[in-house]
Amino acid sequence: MLAFLLAALTLCACAAKPAPGPQPETQTLPPERPPAPVSETEPAPIPEPEPQQGPPDPRKLPWEVSAPMAADATEPDPGSTLLTWDPARAEAYPADVYCGELALLEKWMAVEGLTEAGLAVRGCTQLILVAAQPYDPADEQAEAFHAVAVCYETDGDGRWRTALPGRMEGFVGRRGIHHDRAQGDRTSPAGLWALGLAFGNEPMPPGLLLPWRDITPQSEWVSDNDSLYYNPWQERDDPSLAEGWDEAEHLADYKDYALACVIRFNMYPYTVRNRGNAIFLHCSEGATAGCVGLSREDMETVLL
Repeated sequence: MLAFLLAALTLCACAAKPAPGPQPETQTLPPERPPAPVSETEPAPIPEPEPQQGPPDPRKLPWEVSAPMAADATEPDPGSTLLTWDPARAEAYPADVYCGELALLEKWMAVEGLTEAGLAVRGCTQLILVAAQPYDPADEQAEAFHAVAVCYETDGDGRWRTALPGRMEGFVGRRGIHHDRAQGDRTSPAGLWALGLAFGNEPMPPGLLLPWRDITPQSEWVSDNDSLYYNPWQERDDPSLAEGWDEAEHLADYKDYALACVIRFNMYPYTVRNRGNAIFLHCSEGATAGCVGLSREDMETVLL
């Protein structure tokens, strides 16, 4: 289209030239210099600079691929709020599941040491905030796994507001939410975690925009701390695997994974052994082992 427009403008300019008038007397011009000889040898091409090799961007890594772990990660996970979390503010602003949605968001940001500007720098425009009552280890009947989950989004001016489906009933680990969780402690990780791959034992919901993967009979999520492949999805029959593992979740066995989504906690390249694995957002009707659970209906609404 651009070439066509340029040609049309050129034709219009030619048509607008005035008609020729009387011709001036012919003047003798000095002979032009002969053109410089043209070399038949083509110039050597300028070599392109060598591409600079840098660390892989974890946001662009295919979810089907997992790099083997040489050692535990030394850099802090960007989703962790352990260093900005303020225990004193947590006492002053308890997780009140009965307050309004925007008040709950303000409390959470104050306790976690987060600001609207900080969320904007991270490119965060949507949130699912999950709040649970504190766990009391002295109370054997304590049920800290009941949670409130609220969806938020930013408007055209960057201000936060509630989004559909709004407030939902949710579930977390039986011992609530913890900033410095360990594998097997039955807590869900506190922080600001990105959502990644959506997957399930059911067909992909129509209209889903997240990356999706079907669970197969060979699909496993490795939980073996002694394996090179700690905390990723693997297909057991993959011929490229360098070794196996002794512990893993066989994903097809879990009805809660009818619809699910990866919560990017302790994921490559920030993986640390024994910190926890297989932390998902999935369908649930009760306490989890550390994941976040929603009803089947709410789960589909959130994914879409």
